[in-house]
Amino acid sequence: LNFFLASTNQLQVVLLFRQYSQWDADPTISAILLRGAGGKAFCAGGDVKAVASAVAAGRPEVAFAFFRSEYKLNFLISRLTKPHIALIDGIVMGGGAGLSVHGRFRIATEATAFAMPECAIGLFPDVGTTFFLPRACGLAVARWIALTGARLKGREVVESGVGTHFVRRGRLPELVEALAALPPSPPAPSSPSRHFRSPPSLLRACSSWVPSWLLPLLRRKRRCPVAAVLSEFEENPPSPSSSSSFASLSRDVERLFGESCSSLAQLREAVSKEGGSSSSSGSSSAGAPEWLRGAAAALETECPQSQALAWALLQASTPSAGGGAAPARSLADALGLEWRVLARVSLSSPTSDFVEGVSARLLSKPSARAARWRGPGDERAAREVVARPLAPPEPEELGLELDAGGGGGGGGGG
Repeated sequence: LNFFLASTNQLQVVLLFRQYSQWDADPTISAILLRGAGGKAFCAGGDVKAVASAVAAGRPEVAFAFFRSEYKLNFLISRLTKPHIALIDGIVMGGGAGLSVHGRFRIATEATAFAMPECAIGLFPDVGTTFFLPRACGLAVARWIALTGARLKGREVVESGVGTHFVRRGRLPELVEALAALPPSPPAPSSPSRHFRSPPSLLRACSSWVPSWLLPLLRRKRRCPVAAVLSEFEENPPSPSSSSSFASLSRDVERLFGESCSSLAQLREAVSKEGGSSSSSGSSSAGAPEWLRGAAAALETECPQSQALAWALLQASTPSAGGGAAPARSLADALGLEWRVLARVSLSSPTSDFVEGVSARLLSKPSARAARWRGPGDERAAREVVARPLAPPEPEELGLELDAGGGGGGGGGG
């Protein structure tokens, strides 16, 4: 049954890849819109239970086939010449992030909840998020999301840079109708920078020093037909984002998780001291904010090896962080590095932390049990896993530039 479910999961991804390729080449189509089928989630991720069960049963090739297809789809979305619009209403986690963040427009609502909780199940944030998050959110917020499974809700999704627009949930049907009414348009050149959008308050903040006559020109230059429609429905924040609760939180995140923190060990110590229940300093953390207590608990209890690998992948994908021996200069590079980690760690053994994490957190009945993590949380070992090229008998490198070359023009990163 698990092999069937994993194969069905892969088939869905393959069919979506083919459909996207056809739509991108169709001159009668103006844009591609993706939304969830139900009201609870946009996409909560792939069926990791089926994939982990295949690995546990000694069939890692089933898992590799799924992840290869998934990564190819993620890369294709980044290369589409037609605008890609993801209505990320509801839960967006794991594979759901890969289906949305690499496209041009990510529309959040008050019901959106974005997270990358992979370290809790012995995996690691993948689907290209180790490339996207530092560029969209900054290294500090990217580390916070990736290492602790922090959840962004509602407007926070846009303020962080993960989302591009905020639209009220009740207006989504009207928005879809307006987008569907757009006439076909020629494909625009693919540009990596178009997929990252600063918080919407940035242009307004610039109005204090940019000449008033220049602001309309700046707005007009960056506007495409889809963006024009979205601007009609976008709800601006009630107050400047610099004074929002997320802006205040992000300043603390920057202080603890930012570039001044040079190692994962240093981060764990700093977060534990300010928000942990077992602080080495002996001071009480009862007054620490909820997000900080949650971060401390996650860094203490979630898979140490997953956290070390996530740290190494973010370092390699962030130019200013000193990526080491194998920097990821594009989304294709980052997906290739994530593929190496899958091959060497997550899918390498029926007793891997990924298999154990899924068994403990998702398969144990009637309730989850504490996972028995086996892998080391050593940063040097994690950097070696990320940097060293694959060689037989390991699976071949991902080779996305060739595999997904027909998915559209332009670069996949930058």
